[in-house]
Amino acid sequence: MKLNNNDDSHNSGLNLLIYNMLLDIESHPAWVCGLKPLGVIGSATPSGWDADTDMTYNEEDGSWNLTTNLTDGEIKIRANNDWDINWGGSIAEPTFNAGNIAVTAGNYTIRFIPQCDGMNLLTLTKN
Repeated sequence: MKLNNNDDSHNSGLNLLIYNMLLDIESHPAWVCGLKPLGVIGSATPSGWDADTDMTYNEEDGSWNLTTNLTDGEIKIRANNDWDINWGGSIAEPTFNAGNIAVTAGNYTIRFIPQCDGMNLLTLTKN
């Protein structure tokens, strides 16, 4: 999220930080959380369920990317090396706080775009 598209001097380094915001219009509480870093975790990743494999942010298209070897197993995507913000379910429909995503072994390029409207985009391209 860029605060100002023309002048990075006011961004204070925030342009590489994505924010997740939840606003309840009726009761008025707001919740904002920075999403950095995003990572892939799970039994199919090099570190298993013990540690994330960090993704790299692409400012051009707002995607998070990683090329890595996966084994047969499961993965999830999560933010901030914690479980408060995570996505799972399926590759076709990655959903906030959903179950694990089953994958098969291979070298993959993983691309994830979290969207505020709930229409997240996840692709796993086998290399």
